[in-house]
Amino acid sequence: MKTINYSPSDKLKYFVLRFTSFVTYGILLLLFNCGLDDRYPPKGSFCDIMERPAPCMDVNFREKFIILNGETIPLNMITRVEYNFTYENKNYELGVLGEHRYHIKELGVENVKEKIFHRRKK
Repeated sequence: MKTINYSPSDKLKYFVLRFTSFVTYGILLLLFNCGLDDRYPPKGSFCDIMERPAPCMDVNFREKFIILNGETIPLNMITRVEYNFTYENKNYELGVLGEHRYHIKELGVENVKEKIFHRRKK
């Protein structure tokens, strides 16, 4: 059997090629696994500031429930920022507008203005 003797420059080229491919795959792995699996809007108490007295509700997006008038209602997640729930035999859609705001509208009813809820200040 014949052995091949590589020159030092060939060994260096091979090392550089392996090292750059390893680093490239590592960076790609970090980019595509950026931890979005565990990111939900923060829980809190939200109120409709356009009504007096302001109706408020507690929402926990991670555990997927809403507390409305002392009743715990499960949320059905469509996407990370869109949820459905049923309250008093009516279907509603909850959409997250930002960290401190979300909207609720009744499904199946046309020309109904959606309600905007703002996070209650602590």
